Amino acid sequence: MYRTTRSPMMQPLVNSGMGMAPFFKVTVFEQEHFQGKCLEFTSECCNIQECGLDNIRSIRVESGAWVGFEHHDFQGQQFILERGEYPHWDAYSGSLSYHVERLMSLRPICCASHKSSRMIIFEKENFMGRSVDICDDYPSLQAMGWMMPEVGSMHVQCGAFVCYQFPGYRGQQYIMECERHSGDYQHWKNWGSHCQTPQIQSIRRIPVTAAELGWGREWGGGVKLHHHHHHHHPGKTSPAASVPLRCVLLLCRLIHRVITNKESFTSLSLVSLCQLL
Repeated sequence: MYRTTRSPMMQPLVNSGMGMAPFFKVTVFEQEHFQGKCLEFTSECCNIQECGLDNIRSIRVESGAWVGFEHHDFQGQQFILERGEYPHWDAYSGSLSYHVERLMSLRPICCASHKSSRMIIFEKENFMGRSVDICDDYPSLQAMGWMMPEVGSMHVQCGAFVCYQFPGYRGQQYIMECERHSGDYQHWKNWGSHCQTPQIQSIRRIPVTAAELGWGREWGGGVKLHHHHHHHHPGKTSPAASVPLRCVLLLCRLIHRVITNKESFTSLSLVSLCQLL
């Protein structure tokens, strides 16, 4: 199996003068179930074909939160990619209104917070009308008192959120970040090139723990590119966190996906948990 490793190409989010920086890592595969040629990224990729892959059909997120895009240059449908395994398209696509088995670019969500996330949603465009503070997960905005099926505009104060077209975290996905547009999404057309409607009916935070991001790693800066051949071992885990913590994080993620009907206990995520044990 051919593997390419791309080291960080971005400045660290926090530089305390001690060489500490957040760590992002994702491995993408050309075939389903983690088969075929694979690439390893620790920074954004605007066109997977320029890196030697025709398409991305399975994904293993080892650290941080990422967003994948249907087209190159971060265009088209958005797919939230959090720590865990995505053996095929259905595992990360949610329930879209049309079938698209294509993921051509991806980038880390650098502002995903291990402390807090907060944003304000507004009834109308340009931050007008009734507003509500969002600092938790809401599988149904209507159940929390937001009676309209649409959201006019949003201001992300800190952290990052994923907004869904329908209740229960279903339908189109829109990633909202405090670092994009300065956190200001004054019109629904700012939500993404794939956005066709202002309909938003569920919202959740994109949490990332300090341990998951690997705080405390040495960050050498610069750009390095490595090419080498070796056999890939799907069961091999990264030493970014201790085994007990990794188990807890993966178990929590699995429980969340089961509750939101995204995954069953017979899925590969449970296999991964057993491998960690």
